[in-house]
Amino acid sequence: MKKIRIIFYLFVVLGNAVGLADVDSQLSGEWSPGCVMAEDATFGLTESLTLNATDYKMVSIIAAGAGCSQPLYRMEEFGKYGVGPAVSSISGAHEFNQTIEKILFTLFDAGYAQSYNDDNWCGFSDWAVGIPKDISGRTCRQSVHPAHGATRFGIYRVDTVGGRLALSLGRGDSTHDGQSPTRRPVELDDSILPKK
Repeated sequence: MKKIRIIFYLFVVLGNAVGLADVDSQLSGEWSPGCVMAEDATFGLTESLTLNATDYKMVSIIAAGAGCSQPLYRMEEFGKYGVGPAVSSISGAHEFNQTIEKILFTLFDAGYAQSYNDDNWCGFSDWAVGIPKDISGRTCRQSVHPAHGATRFGIYRVDTVGGRLALSLGRGDSTHDGQSPTRRPVELDDSILPKK
């Protein structure tokens, strides 16, 4: 069975010319584009980011079927965030630091659970359908997930797109992976998360 691996790195990038207090109030709520199907329509991805005054929750679900109707697995990341000063190189962008509390991974397909057990994925050989595992700080194949208490250094920007607020994400690369303040992303990703 072909496995899909998600490396869930979020470098949030927000952007219009508003004051910092306005930006903070705009961040609260849920941001999600809904189900986005792969070109071959075999699998879909649903991502969301929920923010309140200090806490965040990121969710990524890979699913089969039209409209992401058959979830295969879910990754959830929980933590605290803080907004920093404006980023001079990107108009309207601000620093966005996330401190990870935990990363949970849940399988919803028995075939995937068996395959993950056979591979000892993330160091576990007891994967079961519907039972989340904390993969914080673990290496899952080539993906190293941040540990409890690790900080991710990102940027964000909020724009108005089609009459709705939309959150843009920083595009990470090998030298701008958010692992330190000097390694923040320096450009925006093409994808956006509309506010629900």
